Amino acid sequence: MATNLKQELLDLEHEWLDPHEHLPGELTLDLHHPMNDAFQRRIDELSGKIQAFGRLMPKKKRDVAKLYCRNLTTRDIAKRVDVCPQTVRKWLRLPKVAHLVLLIEHLKQAIDGPNLEHRKGILYRIAIDNEEKRPNISIMAIQEINKMSHSYAQPEQQAGNVVNIQINGELLPRGSLDTLPETFENKAIAPPIEGKLAD
Repeated sequence: MATNLKQELLDLEHEWLDPHEHLPGELTLDLHHPMNDAFQRRIDELSGKIQAFGRLMPKKKRDVAKLYCRNLTTRDIAKRVDVCPQTVRKWLRLPKVAHLVLLIEHLKQAIDGPNLEHRKGILYRIAIDNEEKRPNISIMAIQEINKMSHSYAQPEQQAGNVVNIQINGELLPRGSLDTLPETFENKAIAPPIEGKLAD
């Protein structure tokens, strides 16, 4: 659903309308409706700004900004817009086109939410803020950072597992060093001698 929303918001060719403009008042006051969520309102507001700003420039320049934000190469953008690659590079340096690109990228980040580095930063601030008064919260935040960095060892990995290495027996036959020394646990109990009682 987020991908469809992102695609719809990036498509600057359709006319942007306030989603609450044609709704009855009682529906716009429903606090439980997703459209009335503060996050959704920010997305709609930013989308409206992109639409309004995009209409201030020619369609081809607007399309160049849209396609650039979809991570297309300069050559692919030039083919789709029907201009040469040098023109695409020149247009991307124009202040209005560059500003539209920044607006679209800002919207994409808002829809995608915090990336991995942002989440680590939040956890790091939690760890620092709780270091003295609530050290258990700080330790939990550091553990989460370690898991995200793949530097977290699971309990079974910490226990010192035995590593078995198989060696080609024909080239390197087993020798006296390959057998474990005799201990009480693996020592065979000798049978009692005949005629005497075993203690």
